[in-house]
Amino acid sequence: MIILILSISLLGFLIVGCGGGSGVTPITVEVTLESSVETAQYNETYTLSWTSNGSQCYASGSWGGEKTTSGTETFTAKTNGPIGYGIECRKNNVFAQAQAVVTLEKDFLDSLDFKDEDAIEILSIDHSSGARHKVSSHYIGDFNNDGAQDTLIAYRLDDPSDSAEALHPRFFQVLGGDEVVTSELTVDGCTSGEMIATGDFNLDGIQDLVTLPTKTIKTISGEVVDSNMCYFQGSESGLDVTNWNSSDYVDNIWDKGHMAPANTFSCRY
Repeated sequence: MIILILSISLLGFLIVGCGGGSGVTPITVEVTLESSVETAQYNETYTLSWTSNGSQCYASGSWGGEKTTSGTETFTAKTNGPIGYGIECRKNNVFAQAQAVVTLEKDFLDSLDFKDEDAIEILSIDHSSGARHKVSSHYIGDFNNDGAQDTLIAYRLDDPSDSAEALHPRFFQVLGGDEVVTSELTVDGCTSGEMIATGDFNLDGIQDLVTLPTKTIKTISGEVVDSNMCYFQGSESGLDVTNWNSSDYVDNIWDKGHMAPANTFSCRY
């Protein structure tokens, strides 16, 4: 899109009008700004070209700074939506402006990348075809004490089901660092994945995590699913679930909200 504005000095007209044809020529300034494309896809490049008979030009909008009176500049599409560029050129006290708009488009997978770097896929989750799933919770911390941020993701079925086991969460660990490492943590019998708490539970100086029951996940028949605590021990290699046992952390509340006898609760570490 090109918008051209031509400015002519009013003072020049006044001089000519009042001087009775004195021969003073009014100053005019012209500037054009053009994009090589109207629409650019993510990571595509596009070029702005401009030219003016002015003596100075300044950019505005999505670019900035002083520009030569003619030239080109290349950009890489990173964001999403319409991006506006403006330029104003002058000679003496006469100004002219021009604008160009480029619409940038990007897919969801690229929506977090705003740098000139390739986007890489670090995690792909397979699940039954046609069923809705969701990330029920996540936590960001340092699970292996290397100073890089790590993430634990809880992922579960988001469709009604008669099977309590089908509604159990799956857990995925992403370890940050020079090389990103992802893995699924097998926590058999873990039913809770809606709420995550953290602390150094074994006092070894490394962050541990525990998922807590919320009593919000139920089968179609009303059976409460998330009814235990699941413990993830931090270690130099990341979260460790080797010693996890579903009988170690059992909720002490009956499904109907009544307190169970004391001997039904067990929390051993």
